[in-house]
Amino acid sequence: MKIAILIKNKAFILDAIRAGVDMIAKNLEVDFYILNFLPDLGNSDLKEKVNWFLDLGGKIWIVSETLEELTDFSKFNKISLKELSKRIGEYNIVLPYGLPHQKSLFSF
Repeated sequence: MKIAILIKNKAFILDAIRAGVDMIAKNLEVDFYILNFLPDLGNSDLKEKVNWFLDLGGKIWIVSETLEELTDFSKFNKISLKELSKRIGEYNIVLPYGLPHQKSLFSF
């Protein structure tokens, strides 16, 4: 089973990577897409989880039209939003992680 995790909010990246590591440990194929920001790999806990994720066979993609240089992120791949939109249909599950809170349609 192929799973794509989409992360838009920096505050949730560590939780999302942990979820990805757990999914890979359960023999699922996981690709991680970071939308329009670079993670802070100065955070040792995040760096450790990213390395685990990559060592277990996961792939991390930076989705951006503007980020030109990935010199500190040589293990990451870069992809445009247009390319991602073509690729997203290949996944069995697409998990948007850490999206901003939405108002409920049923709140009065």
